This record gives sequence, structure tokens and C-alpha cells, in this order.
Amino acid sequence: MAKQKILVIDDSPTILKVVQLVLSKAGYSVSVSDEGEKGIGLAKTVKPDLILLDFVMPKMNGYQVCKKLLEDPELSQIPVILMSAKGEQVGTRFIKVMSNVVDYITKPFSPDTIQSLVEHTLKRVDKLDDDTTATNYELTEDELEQETEDEAARRSRVLKSTIDQILRPSVEALAQAGVDEEVAEGALRQAWNERFFEKFISHIKTQAPELITGEIALAGNLEVVPISDVLMLLDKQRHTGELTVTGPEGKIDIYFNAGEVAFATSSGTHRRFLLGRYILELGFMTEEELERFLQQQPERRLVGLMLVKAGLITKQELRQAMALQVSHIVYEVLLWTEGKYVFTPLEDLPPRAREAGLQLHVDGLLMEGFRRVDEWHMIEREIEDFDMVLIRDENAISRFGIHRLTPEEVKILELVNGRNTVRDIIKKTRMGTFEVARLLYRLLSTGLIRKKVTPVAV
Repeated sequence: MAKQKILVIDDSPTILKVVQLVLSKAGYSVSVSDEGEKGIGLAKTVKPDLILLDFVMPKMNGYQVCKKLLEDPELSQIPVILMSAKGEQVGTRFIKVMSNVVDYITKPFSPDTIQSLVEHTLKRVDKLDDDTTATNYELTEDELEQETEDEAARRSRVLKSTIDQILRPSVEALAQAGVDEEVAEGALRQAWNERFFEKFISHIKTQAPELITGEIALAGNLEVVPISDVLMLLDKQRHTGELTVTGPEGKIDIYFNAGEVAFATSSGTHRRFLLGRYILELGFMTEEELERFLQQQPERRLVGLMLVKAGLITKQELRQAMALQVSHIVYEVLLWTEGKYVFTPLEDLPPRAREAGLQLHVDGLLMEGFRRVDEWHMIEREIEDFDMVLIRDENAISRFGIHRLTPEEVKILELVNGRNTVRDIIKKTRMGTFEVARLLYRLLSTGLIRKKVTPVAV
């Protein structure tokens, strides 16, 4: 049976990318459009079973799109789910006045929520009866089973993916010069197979043996391929292995087990990803208790296990703290735009990653990570340079009242002294880059702090 077709219309690249990933994994055929008019045109071509529609968009908003759909006899019967930051406020009103709007969802939403809503809505509008639904579910399971390939097929796929990444920039350059893209790709692939492949393998083995584990590992530059695309690929193809990302901020290792994140570590990123930070954040210990315990330890390796052994936290609390720690490491690497990545397929994960066994879903991490990336772009407009120095406005702080600030905001405010740069403030806290920048952005927005202006010599 053909896959059910979903059309997503939203001007946010984040929403489009994540919803497409989540629903494609669930077995749907997903098309996307970043504006209303194009979306209507795509609907005429695709004839979707369901449309997910953003309410607030430039050029043509959700109301206008719904109206155009209703005016077209071919599209008027397609059910629409409205997506809005003001879900209930907007959605309930639209369901009453627009006959094609059958439900709504409030942003931000989780991957499980959007998947469940789509499934429920399609059943509710009688696009599938119960028997067909069961059959479709079995087919989806079969497709997932087919993705579990034998070792030879896996190695072949990794190799093909690597070659695709190498050839793609050349194909795009030729296409921009007027050469037909299919012709360019065919010619380059043939030349690669005939002449360059063995030389390439030989060169890599000589110059970068760490990239070879029986076959070529997935490798590339973040400037060319965003790390989010790499994570989605590893998730979709259910890879097991180690993804190492190196950049100006340090090095991050993410361990995958069958496409899910089992563990992650960071180095060169100062103290902000230490496990103790997340144990404190979750309230499992006080800062004084943790510091007292650490002072008694001759070495600070495997702090989590030592805390469990000492009876200061439970195994479940350790697992929660590790899951939060690993999630924040993934969120951090999504902000990186410079650096290199290497994925090494592994038969078995290292003991520490195997024992952690967190099995965090990539799509859930990306949903929250992309939300942070979107917010980061807004923050960057105010904090464009980590070497920027900030100063306090004591009069504004007095008028506002320091008691109205959160403990985290107070902690950051105390580090704003006219000498510390943004980079210094990040180093001196247990918080991540994003958390510190967001708190500084809030303090800047409320006028409690401001940028230090260097006098211009005359």
C-alpha cells in the first residue's frame, strides 16, 4: 500500500527539517514548503492526505492559505492541522470558521506529539480504516527491519555516502557553470570509479589512518555539511559507532547504538559539561555537598559511580544526570559551524558508552537543539562577539529589584564587572555557552547591563 502523504507548510527551516524527519521515520511520505503560495502549488501536485500549516508566515498567512485551499475544488477536502505558538487561542477559533481545519498543535511540540496527532487525525477523518492501519503499520515495521543490513552492505553504504560528499561540490560547481547536473554527476562518478578511487584509499591510509576502520568512515567539514545532517543520517541508517567532532571550542565524541545516542563526552570545553553541574541542576545534591565529596577524592574520574557507591545519589538519578549532560553536549555541537567530523563504525562500543546505554532519540534532541539554534541567532544579534565586555547599570538594577531575578541571573550579573568578557563569564560558570548567552541576553534586554564602549582616541 502507498504511503500516506503529508504536506508541511512553514517558514521555519527548523520545523520543516524536524517534522519531515519525524514523520518520514514514522512511514509517511513528506513534502515541505517554506511559504504559503508555493505550498498551495505543491498541494495540487502532491495531493496530500493531510496538511500541517503554520499560522504566522510572511506573504500569505495560515488563514489565507486555508481560504485558498477551500476555494479550490481539488484541495478543499484535504484536512489541515494548524501549527501556532498560540495553539489553543488560534486553533479553536479556526476550527469553527474554516471547515478544512480539523485540529491544531501548539509550538514548540515534541516529536512524539506531532506523530501521534498526525496518526490520530488521519484515522479520525477516515482516510484509513482499522484493517488498513494495521497493514500499514506492519509494512513500516518491515521497512525498518530491511534497514538492518549485513556488514558488507553497511560498509558499502558508508563508502557510497563518503564518495557522495566528495563529489557533490564538484557537481554543484559544474551545474552552476551550465552543465546538466545528471550528466555532471554521471561523468564525475565514472571518472572517480575508473581512476581515483584506489589512489584516494591509498592516500587516506597513508595520511590519515585514523579515518580507516576496515572501510572508509564518514568524514567531512562542518562548513560543508551541518552536523545536524550527519546526526540525522546516522539515526536514519541505524549506525553504531563513534562520531568525533573537533572545532575551535574543543572536541566532542558522540557514541551511537543502532542510530540512537548512547553516550557523549567533551574535552577542551572547560568545566561546563562536567557531570556535577547536572547533578546540581536536577537538585540531587547541593553545591556544598558535592564540593565536600570531591575534596575527599584523590582523583575525580567516574564521579557519578563514586557518588552512587557512597549512597549520595541513586543509579536512577545518575542516569537522569547523564542523560541531561549528553543532551546538552549534543545541543552544543549543533551550534558549531566550523570544524571537522569523523564517524567510525564500531562492532562494540567502548565499556563506558556501553554501560551508560542512554539510547536518546536523535529526533527529540534535534527538536530541542534546533529551537536553541533559532534562539541563538536572535541572541547573536546582541552578543556578536565573545570578547565583548559588559558593564552593570546600578541605577537600573536598583529600580528593577535584584529580588526579581532568578538565582542563575544573579550569578551571571555578579560576573559582569566591566572587565570580564563574555568568554570569561562562560568559563567561570558551570553553565553551557547557550545558557550563559541567553541569560546575558535577558539582562541586556531589560537594561540591567549594557555593552562597554571603548572611548575613541582623538
